[in-house]
Amino acid sequence: MAPRPLNEIVEAGWAKALEPVAGRITAMGEFLRAEIAAGRTYL
Repeated sequence: MAPRPLNEIVEAGWAKALEPVAGRITAMGEFLRAEIAAGRTYL
């Protein structure tokens, strides 16, 4: 699954506020998708 732009996931104001850390959010999503693919869960 390819990462989606923040403005497709959260309200426009939040997307703008989160722009400075968008790369970090993308990395967290990639990590969590890898965990699920490996059969692990998270809270």
